[in-house]
Amino acid sequence: MTEKFIYFIEKMGHRVKELGSLNELSGELRISNLEDAIDKQDGNRENMQCKDKLCKVIFEWSWGNDNDKEVMEGLQTHTNFQTFPSWMLRPVGNSNTGLLLLDNLIELEFINCINCESLPPLGQLHNLQFLKLENLTNVKHVGNGFYYSESTEGMNEVIRVFPALKEFTLEGMESLEEWIAMKATNATMFPRLERLDISGCPWLKSVPLTGQCSSFEKPSIFECENLSKIRDGLKK
Repeated sequence: MTEKFIYFIEKMGHRVKELGSLNELSGELRISNLEDAIDKQDGNRENMQCKDKLCKVIFEWSWGNDNDKEVMEGLQTHTNFQTFPSWMLRPVGNSNTGLLLLDNLIELEFINCINCESLPPLGQLHNLQFLKLENLTNVKHVGNGFYYSESTEGMNEVIRVFPALKEFTLEGMESLEEWIAMKATNATMFPRLERLDISGCPWLKSVPLTGQCSSFEKPSIFECENLSKIRDGLKK
């Protein structure tokens, strides 16, 4: 059974730094009231990179605050997580590269990232099985940058994109207009995808799935008035 540890930050009480010496924590850690942390130094004091027995971490803000970027730059985790926290309000620092360090991730959710305009190269997370993108209301385009990083382009070997992904959910992507296929011809994409749920994407016109999705079931489509094409014979 996974152990769960919940830690609350209070303005006149606990601080993030009090977790710094607890490197034997294991299982699941939830840190709430992060709006009361001050800045990057507060995040650094938590010493998250040394807590390598944790498999899941949840960071929570009770209300909007301008300190989220500063605090999150200090809360860099170790690389063994299997479930990535759904706390990102905007890309932090060099996050496009940092995500690739978390190669053990199995589940990833981006929820209510209202300031996010582009997606990192999540296709290179080789163990990712469950991906949910919800209410990323400023994302208009999904393309090559979602599949792989620029450093991957030009490589001779086959590029494996989302090789383990089983379930993919797009929900409330109100501005999403374009989801295009990869430019690379030496690539396989979504080979194990079984389930695709798309809802609340009124401007999306097409979905670039291919015949490589051998286990794929009929997609679930809801409130996508302009979606008329799912490639390679997969009917709406």
